[in-house]
Amino acid sequence: MDGSSIKLGAAINNSTSNITNNNNNDNDNNFATNNAYSFQPFNYDLQTPKNQKIVSLNFEPDKIEVDQDSGSDDDHTIVNDGSATFNSNNAGDSVEVDSETSVVLTRLSHPPIPKNGLDVFIQAKRCLKFKFNPIGANGLMFVSSSDLNISSKAYESDISLYPVQNISPIFNDNFDSIDCYVDYISQLFKNYETLGNFKYYSNNNFFQSMGCINASNKKISNKVLYDSLDFIIQELEILIEKKIDLKTKNTTKIFDLKDYLNILNCLKSVYFSNDSNLTTNLSIWINKADPDNPALETIKQIFSPSDSIHPVYRPQFFNFLNQLLIRGLFKQVLNLLENLELDKFETNNINIYLLFQNLIGLVNFYQNINADMHLFREFKLNSINIVKELTTTIKNYKINLFNSNNNDEYNNDDLKILENFKTTFTILSGNKNLILKNSLNWFEALNGLMLFNLPNISLFNEYLTLITNNKQQYYHLPNLSNVWESACYSLIQGNFLAVLSSLELLDKDTTPYVATLCEAKGLLHDYTKLDFLNNKKTLLFEDSKNYTSSISQQDIEIEKIHDSLMEEEEDGDETNTISEYLVYNHAMDCLSIRELIPVGVGLLIYLNKPNLKNVLTEFLPNYYCDTFNDLEWLLSICADLKLSALSNQLYKIHSINFLNNGNIFVGLNYLAKSGSLKLLKFYCWNIFTQSLIESDQINNEIINYIVGDDDDTIEKKDIHSQIIKEKKNLNPVLRQCISPYSILFRFFKLKKRGDLKRSLKNLLLLFKFSYLPEDVFPLLLGNLLPFLKSSILNNLNSSLFKLKELVLIINLIDNFYDNKLENKNNKIISEKNGKILKKAENLYKNCIANNKVGEKNWQNELAELKIEIPKNLKELIYFSRLCISEEISRIFLQKDIF
Repeated sequence: MDGSSIKLGAAINNSTSNITNNNNNDNDNNFATNNAYSFQPFNYDLQTPKNQKIVSLNFEPDKIEVDQDSGSDDDHTIVNDGSATFNSNNAGDSVEVDSETSVVLTRLSHPPIPKNGLDVFIQAKRCLKFKFNPIGANGLMFVSSSDLNISSKAYESDISLYPVQNISPIFNDNFDSIDCYVDYISQLFKNYETLGNFKYYSNNNFFQSMGCINASNKKISNKVLYDSLDFIIQELEILIEKKIDLKTKNTTKIFDLKDYLNILNCLKSVYFSNDSNLTTNLSIWINKADPDNPALETIKQIFSPSDSIHPVYRPQFFNFLNQLLIRGLFKQVLNLLENLELDKFETNNINIYLLFQNLIGLVNFYQNINADMHLFREFKLNSINIVKELTTTIKNYKINLFNSNNNDEYNNDDLKILENFKTTFTILSGNKNLILKNSLNWFEALNGLMLFNLPNISLFNEYLTLITNNKQQYYHLPNLSNVWESACYSLIQGNFLAVLSSLELLDKDTTPYVATLCEAKGLLHDYTKLDFLNNKKTLLFEDSKNYTSSISQQDIEIEKIHDSLMEEEEDGDETNTISEYLVYNHAMDCLSIRELIPVGVGLLIYLNKPNLKNVLTEFLPNYYCDTFNDLEWLLSICADLKLSALSNQLYKIHSINFLNNGNIFVGLNYLAKSGSLKLLKFYCWNIFTQSLIESDQINNEIINYIVGDDDDTIEKKDIHSQIIKEKKNLNPVLRQCISPYSILFRFFKLKKRGDLKRSLKNLLLLFKFSYLPEDVFPLLLGNLLPFLKSSILNNLNSSLFKLKELVLIINLIDNFYDNKLENKNNKIISEKNGKILKKAENLYKNCIANNKVGEKNWQNELAELKIEIPKNLKELIYFSRLCISEEISRIFLQKDIF
């Protein structure tokens, strides 16, 4: 492509992304609206039929401008080695990843800096620069002068453009599992859609419906938000499993997602749960977040077969049992007790046996409480009564043990078991000190207090203060070096912005959906007031749960979010919220990956920002449609948003794509709908010209059916019903532009049937057409020659022509040839006529060169009469005049004028 003028803007706007997956079109119709516009897709094959020629061929429209971004006017060479193209189906096998940063690398097969040539490159005061598509994921790299040496021009050998791929954050983090990650984001978006108006927070903490405010609607809203968060958690678990199964190379991402999952489980249990599922969700959170405790090795030690000691007498047993209870693992507790062979105690030590039965009864009883406070009080009362009885029993046991004189009935081992039982039942009664003492960390203690002290959502802050109070004997501080633990601690304190910042670092694409739920729940309500953010002395959070925090306690990331919100407010969007800010950025990221473009566009539509139409107008024309459903989706968006200009632009762009793919009628139909009359006329005349060059109808059944009569030989069963319908309601503009080919089609059809008079009549209609392009006149003239020789060719005694028709043709020949050659004094007219004659000459020679022996056309018809075919325009004009003179003489002789 050396020497050709390449516009930089146009080059990088050819495609929005090179990451494609042709098998994934499930999301293309998420926003299609039935009957939103007049377009109806055709279901016939998009590919060019066999032996079908595309009408555009080598013709170029004269001065037809296609809208493209203009850029540099310098001459460049495009170095396209395909090295910057990524395929999402096997990206993990084809991309290279930096071992330290896990960033996807792109290598060029013909780099501008040769190996070991960096020093020379720098000494030459050269530098590499990049220009990326502002609405796509592709761009160009080029060599330029150093910024410090602006006066130094680039070498002529450096004038090359290197296509590169701008890796989106989504692809970079999931380069080896992009398909499953795309599915994950698509599912989150579907979940976002189902929220509807529930995603908006009401100042009254009630969901308003049809002007009514009631508590039942609040329950419905809470249920919808809970189910939505639960759906995100389930999808995240599935994604992690898929990444593990794929043996992804980016293991850091898996750890990040696991931390993210732990934070979501905490959020679900603390802020989205109700009284009935609070303790269950809390236990799920701590056990999934810290799966290594209690340690499995402890079970092996308890049930060790190395000696005959019963598991109950091992020192680890009750510690393990208490930890299971504090963590809410009641099924595991019952399973543990079932494997103890308690029948031995029934005969040897009835007291211990009864204590185990009481423990089993209490655990079963607790599982059936189901947030019933009456049952919970009964459970605590039973536990306290057992503790009281045990206190008396232990006291009496110690006295008997002291007076037993080493009697086997009383021993220290059984006493130790009784004391351990007392600790266990005291924990079940909700004793704070013992719960803290027997907990390994703060979240385990929090779960124990919420299980057995008092399961009430409003007590989270009180319990957390108690657990972390280092002035008491037993306390637990959070491990702030642990990502999920630090975030969960901040979350329970009510520092939501700090948590969102941590979540965004772990997975930027899930956070917008989580932030939307938090905002709908009212957790971010006070943060939406930018006046609060401007005043750092004002408390940011103060709701019914007394979670308070000041701006000075937040991370530097909060300031960045605040600055972004303020910038958007200055631009005129006064209602921008944190979730909208995150969703907007996520939507723009989705636009860089083809499979997620419907998600990005859908999110932008739901946000409905003031710049929505501008963004879509910039982006949608660059979206390549693989199917009619793709285009239908784009047009439905334009119809819903009343973007008529964009709709016309899309019709125009994709009409050319369909024309290039051989779908001529669809392309022409779209051009007519776009209002691009100049392009429509160009392509219609292209069809006309192609037919003349081939001296036959074009090889396209649909076009021939549209322009033909109802009695044509084309069977309707081979034509799609939609095409039949389109023929009856053909666009008037398209009908007018395609009409010349319609006449030419009838000419060839009648000529094949042997109806010379009617076929000649159609040919003469074209000669009389005042808007006929002058460059195709010689081709029409060539088709006229067999008719001028018809008396010889068809043994006719009379001429097929009328005298006035021959005079008309003579005048046309004079206007076309002689007059154009005579206008040499006027330079402008002379240059214009020269171009027309040159193009006409090329078309004529192309027609002669494409002649196929055996086909019935005017060249072979002349050959049958042993008449040499004119080789150029000059010979054609001379031979035509000679034939016309002979035909005029025949007419005069027939009329017996002399």
